[in-house]
Amino acid sequence: MRTDMEYVANDIDELHYNLADDELNPEPIDESKADALLYCIGKEQSGMNDVRQQAQKQIDKIKLWEEVQTAKHQKVIEGMEIRLQSYFIALVVDNPDLKTKSMVNGTMKVRKRQPLITVEDEGLFLTKDYGDLTRIVPAYLAPDKNAIKKYIKDTGDIPEGISVEERDDKFSITIKEG
Repeated sequence: MRTDMEYVANDIDELHYNLADDELNPEPIDESKADALLYCIGKEQSGMNDVRQQAQKQIDKIKLWEEVQTAKHQKVIEGMEIRLQSYFIALVVDNPDLKTKSMVNGTMKVRKRQPLITVEDEGLFLTKDYGDLTRIVPAYLAPDKNAIKKYIKDTGDIPEGISVEERDDKFSITIKEG
């Protein structure tokens, strides 16, 4: 049921649109017509904003649906990847040099991951003289992680202020397109 205020608002809109319309009001633009045009532009902008808000609500619903649907597929994929990794590990036990296994529908491979170097205490590290384990960054001295990795590999010594986290090998699969 429409209220009196809604009828009044519609009448005001109609008045402004009629005043702004060149066919209904062919008079040259004066202050009243200019103000009516500004009113109409504001109403149209408001309408555009309403459309954008409604569209965004629909987009949000679609994105949520997409996330739910892809999560279902991802869960199935993860279970299958775990089974493939177990199979591949069994193959590596029989052949320790095996790094890649190509098959008709895809490839399984494993690669050794580098240890993760973390500079836990940059101040402590920089107070020690480790030679080439630092680099000059414009305006200050900073640890050079590549040099630190090489130093640890060559000497077995871990500089103070540095921690090393060994990481598991990285298993990956590639699916052949087609």
